[in-house]
Amino acid sequence: MTRRLVLFASFDKDGLVRDYVVSYLRKLKAVAERVVFVADNTAEQTEQAKLNGLADIAIFQPHGEYDFGSYKRGLAAARESGLLNACDELILCNDSCFAVGGFERAFAEMGKRDCDFWAMTSNREVEPHLQSYFLVFKKPVFENAAFAAFFDAVKKQKNVRDVVLNYEIPLQNVLEKQGFKGDALLPAKTEDNPIMYPLDMLDGGFLVKRKVFELAGFSRQSVRKTLARIERTDKQAFADITDYCGTPRAVLRKLRFKAFCNFLFRKKKTRSGGVIVKVCKIPVWASGPSSDCGRGQ
Repeated sequence: MTRRLVLFASFDKDGLVRDYVVSYLRKLKAVAERVVFVADNTAEQTEQAKLNGLADIAIFQPHGEYDFGSYKRGLAAARESGLLNACDELILCNDSCFAVGGFERAFAEMGKRDCDFWAMTSNREVEPHLQSYFLVFKKPVFENAAFAAFFDAVKKQKNVRDVVLNYEIPLQNVLEKQGFKGDALLPAKTEDNPIMYPLDMLDGGFLVKRKVFELAGFSRQSVRKTLARIERTDKQAFADITDYCGTPRAVLRKLRFKAFCNFLFRKKKTRSGGVIVKVCKIPVWASGPSSDCGRGQ
């Protein structure tokens, strides 16, 4: 039996352990023995108690280093406690998704493939890479000195974009230079970010990004159909989504309103750090190079 350890990165501005996070962890426990939970925020004891029976170690401490900072701290705690040495596979994941269905099918599929580490999705934006919201590493990888050095060197970044550029994108290359082979359960088929296709994610995987239900124009597939499918196939996941985001009607109404506001006025950062201001989709002001960022992480 494969012994797995989860390092789960979380952030909640209100200091809460959300119901969907608890559900996510319960589903992970079906494939993993141990969990280290690292939150980039403080929390009351009543909130921390929600992790009883789910997390072997729970750390609630603001650090401002995004998910990779939580991964770094989780690895340190796992090494010190002996949990890392006792596992065969290491899972790094975060609270940016809702878990739909179970993880068993994905791990069974990836167990058949010739790879040393894998992600749920790969992405071709900027350059090909594995996306860091769900990563799995076999023991030779996480025992490698380059792996430890990479995470030990994580420092605070200005924004999420810099985290992606400095940590998420380079990680695959760092490990492949050590002779390890990476793969993805759902490889990118186009230049678009796979996480923008929630129905495809449900076809082949087990996670749907929160942004699908929060950001206007983020999803390239029907949000209504995505919600309806989740309601049919996983009642708990549907309850978690509606608890966090609102009823399907409320979600769709909010997305339509945000889309209308974006049409009227939108300020957007470019990949190279510039800014474009658009009114009714017409650029009226730009600062710096005007290339489109389009990262959608």
